[in-house]
Amino acid sequence: MRYGIGKRDLKGQGGQSAVEFALILPVLILIVLGIIEFGWLLNSKITLTSASREGARVAIVTDDEDRVKTAIKNHVEGLSGFKFSGAYYYESKSELDAVNDLPKYDATGNLTDNVAVAVESQEVTFEDNGEEMTEVQIIVHMRGFMKPLLGLLVSDPSELRCQATMRKE
Repeated sequence: MRYGIGKRDLKGQGGQSAVEFALILPVLILIVLGIIEFGWLLNSKITLTSASREGARVAIVTDDEDRVKTAIKNHVEGLSGFKFSGAYYYESKSELDAVNDLPKYDATGNLTDNVAVAVESQEVTFEDNGEEMTEVQIIVHMRGFMKPLLGLLVSDPSELRCQATMRKE
């Protein structure tokens, strides 16, 4: 008498692994697409934060609004999917929070603007070794709206916010 698995014992078992794979494949695809989507949004957030830092750096060095806009535009546009024309540039965070018509598209459906910027200047008073000191800080607030890369689960743009503060020395 022989023990073990013979050819007759495996009869009808050939498609089992294919069925198991077909059941697991949609779950695996959703996980991979979720990771890609999260990476896309994280990259967008990092780009926006870096652009706000660059805008604050330029704003603290110069008072020229056009140079600040150009620095932010150069830093934020490119492969990130952000567009900044400078039309949404404000002097206070409250004005920035009131913006509710972003992202903007032209008549053909092309994205024209999805970033709004507010640059504030504040004087901060503090005490240093018993002496009252005052310094100027520049705060750059940014709001960006990013459409999902794939748009399978969520189709509305995600709002990303960031802020950078630099002080004048």
